Amino acid sequence: MSLKKRFVFIIFIFAIFPIITTMFNKIYITNVLFKELTGYTSSTINDFGFETVSKIYPTTMNVLYEQKNLLKNFSKKILENQRVIDYAKFGLLNTLKIYISELLNSSNVDGIRIIIKNKKKIDIGDFPAIQNLKEGIIEGEKNFYIISGYVKDEVSIYASRKMDRLFLDSLNLSSIAIISIVGKKHKIFQNEKFYKDFKLDGDFVISNRIKYPSKIINMPDDINLILSFDISQLSNIQNKIKDIFFENISSNLNMSLLIWLFLSPLLIYFALFYFGKDINTLELSIKGISDIARGNFNIKIDSGNLENNRYKELVESINLLSSNLRDMKEEIEKNIENLEDERNTLKYLVENLYEGIIFFDIDGSIKVKNDFGGEVLKELGEENVKASNNRIYSINIKNSQKLIEVTRELFTNGSFLVLIRDISLEKEMNDLYSLNERLIEKEKFGRIAAHEIRNPLNSMYLNLQYLKMEFEDNKKIESIANLIIEQIKTIDSIVSELSSKAILESNEKKVNINNVISQILNLLKYRFLENSIEVEFEKSHEYILMNANPQRLNQLFYNIINNAIEAVENKKSEKKIFINVSKENNKIKIVIGDNGEGIPEEYKNNVFKKPFTTKKYGNGIGLFIVHSIVKELNGDIKFETSNTGTSFIIEFKSEVM
Repeated sequence: MSLKKRFVFIIFIFAIFPIITTMFNKIYITNVLFKELTGYTSSTINDFGFETVSKIYPTTMNVLYEQKNLLKNFSKKILENQRVIDYAKFGLLNTLKIYISELLNSSNVDGIRIIIKNKKKIDIGDFPAIQNLKEGIIEGEKNFYIISGYVKDEVSIYASRKMDRLFLDSLNLSSIAIISIVGKKHKIFQNEKFYKDFKLDGDFVISNRIKYPSKIINMPDDINLILSFDISQLSNIQNKIKDIFFENISSNLNMSLLIWLFLSPLLIYFALFYFGKDINTLELSIKGISDIARGNFNIKIDSGNLENNRYKELVESINLLSSNLRDMKEEIEKNIENLEDERNTLKYLVENLYEGIIFFDIDGSIKVKNDFGGEVLKELGEENVKASNNRIYSINIKNSQKLIEVTRELFTNGSFLVLIRDISLEKEMNDLYSLNERLIEKEKFGRIAAHEIRNPLNSMYLNLQYLKMEFEDNKKIESIANLIIEQIKTIDSIVSELSSKAILESNEKKVNINNVISQILNLLKYRFLENSIEVEFEKSHEYILMNANPQRLNQLFYNIINNAIEAVENKKSEKKIFINVSKENNKIKIVIGDNGEGIPEEYKNNVFKKPFTTKKYGNGIGLFIVHSIVKELNGDIKFETSNTGTSFIIEFKSEVM
């Protein structure tokens, strides 16, 4: 039965039994029906509120955790200055206070406590007067504080920051969240108009007769962090609808009584034709409230011309409520979408970190790990990983022998983070640097040895020429002199060959050129990141093999790629290095280029000579070594250069395959 038919029936009964009808309308319509609708609406809004504060909770805790880390890093940064430790150890406390005060004034930290050898204690700024110092959220005499510190060489520094309303305002994650902190002595609120007087009732905060769906986080020392969903506006609109509803129902009932007294015969006629429009509007309003309670916020009641409709204000309030809830839902969905994007980004970063990560919760269970961390966990075992700190292991991962370093960082709540770093490439980089230094030293030694040997040879050569001139007619002396001169030339040729060979000897084997270049790029990746250099590595085949000494190929490509980095690292604009490896007609071709400024015209003929360099601290034999290695492998090297960059082209013939 529609509301309109109900009303006609009630009017008919009312005409016969006015008192019974009046009581029935008050009990059924004003109490039962409206309470059912408002109760359903309140339950839906409460569920929505609990869901919202639960989604905001991880981000809030992350912000607090970041604040704690900022304070720890500030303390650590102070202790990394050796002067601070020296001032503390040698008792220069006034100087230490002045220095720390200057650092404090230039930061957003409120106070510092310095403890020297667990005996001397110095407070600077607004640091809470507490004796049992610990990290986390602490309730002081005047306020709540976040405290975190760092210890080095028997000197401890703890930094604090007040958690006043300004601090809580910075945690504001959306317009529908209210953050508060309650302890034994103090209460601070993000917005005091909501919580002047309040009490906790289960998962609700009750203030000014409004129940706020909340999440209450119990912190140490009886401190509660409360996240509440702001439903004050929704409650006000709901109460306004209730008041309007009650007022209009009462007015209608009074009007019905008057009609019964004076115009009883015409009551049904007026109910059908005069009040029909108002009843239809009331019916649409109740249906709109029911739809809103079911989560449909796209409600807009349009009952035609409302100028003379007594439910105009009720309709406008329902439309306003629907519009506000729709906007609020869109904002929350947007915030949730942003949080989901941030979560996915963080997950992607963790899973694609070069280092391995394993996070153990306070109960010892694994909460987070990436692929590399999982591989190490499988090899070492959970107990070994938990117990390891600053340990180095050599393990086999995916058929590759890796040298890894395992460190562990403990958190105050008992959880800890295990970081695993692959230091294999660092070791190879050190070996490569060591090889380069040995080659340079060998080249230098070769040049010095050649110089020392050639000096007496030149003297002997000149003396023999002079001897031939003195005994020009003596054929025997001339013959002997010529023979010695030929031997001197042979010795000089041998010295030249030995002094030019600056490559270490080792056995040859089949080497994949793509793997060698990839390894060099991995070794130099931090230089690429530091200098914002983009690297393009193209290869026509995955496996391009050649017989060669792996160390020689490492030295060859390292020197060329390192030269390319130095050619672009000081550029202001875009920096690029491109590498192409291809194989055609039994020939291997490698092109390594950059977009630097190119090689000046006057230097082109000297690029592969020794010692030649245009660098301030260069030794001048890098490209000479490259040229020597290529020639030793029966290859050919050339370069093309202009003011837009330089490319080195290396080709190896089929006989080296």
